[in-house]
Amino acid sequence: MGAVANYSAYSMGLFLQKTNIIRDYREDLDDKRKFWPRQVWSKYADDLGEFADPKNIDAVPLPFRHV
Repeated sequence: MGAVANYSAYSMGLFLQKTNIIRDYREDLDDKRKFWPRQVWSKYADDLGEFADPKNIDAVPLPFRHV
């Protein structure tokens, strides 16, 4: 495999991992699991669950930038 193919495979793997993390956020929150690092989300909210509230929709993309 060439360098470009390896980079593409690596990038796709990271993309899929990030997609799964974001997709599972609500389920994890409902099950009282918090895998997101506090040092990331606490920059934007007092509690990780605040991102699930529709009134905070503008803040939602902010912590995901750190994924």
